[in-house]
Amino acid sequence: MPNSSLLVALLTVQESLITLVSENRFLGQLAVAFGENFDVTVARNLAYTWQNGDFSVIPEIEVLSASAMNGALGGFAVSTNKIYLSEVLLGDADALVRVLLEEIGHKLDSVLNVGDSAGDEGAIFSALVLGETLTDDELALLKAEDDRGFVKVDGQNIAVEQDNFIGDDNPNNILGTAGNDFLDGKGGNDTLDGGAGIDFLVGGTGDDIYIVDTTTDTITENANEGTDTINASVTFSIAALTNIENLTLTGTSNINGTGNTLDNIITGNSGNNTLNGGDGNDILNGGAGADTLNGGIGNDTLNAGLGVYDNVSGGAGDDLLIIDYSVGDTGKAVYLYAYNDTEGFYGAAYRYNSNNSAYLDYISFDGINRLQVTGTSKNDTLYGGAGNDTLVGGLGNDNIDGGAGNDSLVGGDGNDSISSGDGNDSIS
Repeated sequence: MPNSSLLVALLTVQESLITLVSENRFLGQLAVAFGENFDVTVARNLAYTWQNGDFSVIPEIEVLSASAMNGALGGFAVSTNKIYLSEVLLGDADALVRVLLEEIGHKLDSVLNVGDSAGDEGAIFSALVLGETLTDDELALLKAEDDRGFVKVDGQNIAVEQDNFIGDDNPNNILGTAGNDFLDGKGGNDTLDGGAGIDFLVGGTGDDIYIVDTTTDTITENANEGTDTINASVTFSIAALTNIENLTLTGTSNINGTGNTLDNIITGNSGNNTLNGGDGNDILNGGAGADTLNGGIGNDTLNAGLGVYDNVSGGAGDDLLIIDYSVGDTGKAVYLYAYNDTEGFYGAAYRYNSNNSAYLDYISFDGINRLQVTGTSKNDTLYGGAGNDTLVGGLGNDNIDGGAGNDSLVGGDGNDSISSGDGNDSIS
């Protein structure tokens, strides 16, 4: 006996189809989904049968396990004339209706056209029946999508046209399949993960997160649709994605990240990363590993993290370098030396390991205009540059020299030697 939730969903689908064919724009909607060359006579006959309660065109429906569906929620196979649904849909009435309409759309395409329409006509049909408005970008992506996949039935792989994943105005966590998927978050703060394959990801409004593992995914984000972040496990650039604000590198591989002209937050992983801010007032967080941070044009904040042989370049603008040795306070004391030049100042910060046999971490920098450095519990030596620096010695008998500029110098506990230099300095 069919599942009760499936029966309810089918009634909703039938009512939606009757509403569709009752509208004057019925044929125009079909043209959007199935192209201009569909069989109008067959379409009119379908409309007549639906209005008279005959929905025999809807294929037999078989519910399969999630593993048999290969992660897809639904699919239609011409070879068996069946719609296949994942069992996970049975607990979500709205999603069940949407996927049913999509697979019915795939079936209708096989009835109305000689060949398979370009792209994912089922997803377009489903959206139109549900009264949703597809933007030009969304429609173009759906028209370009490869919606082919397969499901496993009785040990046999059966080719299907499969579903897309469409969100709503609530926060959605949408996970694609191993195939080529179309994910659309719509409204809300969504997380979109296409999985393997060449995927099309549309965030919509809200602060969205895109999870990518390849540079072949297509990401669409319009202006003024929230503050959006890409979490990438591969080298990734958002230079061409002019409406994406933030980029986070994930995993442990040695990969790189590049920003765009917005004010980006770019965060590295535990590997050796090169982070390029580009234009804009960017925040670059190196994290662990031997990182290279390039601020580019703009007033950037460069958080070097603690790694062996980090290289930090501020570039043009009023750039701030942050180093915090109070986190993971191991090894020997810190030595910080900054030297003035025509583009800010350059120098290095370093400390040795506990037996003085090698550097525990070493950070070289140039093009920096301000320093914010917190020392260790040891006897640190912190020499600032000509900018407005904040130098905090922490515990230990520290030697702190702010140099020129309006500095904030904090000795902390211990017998500290503090030299303010030129400028209106604050000493504590």
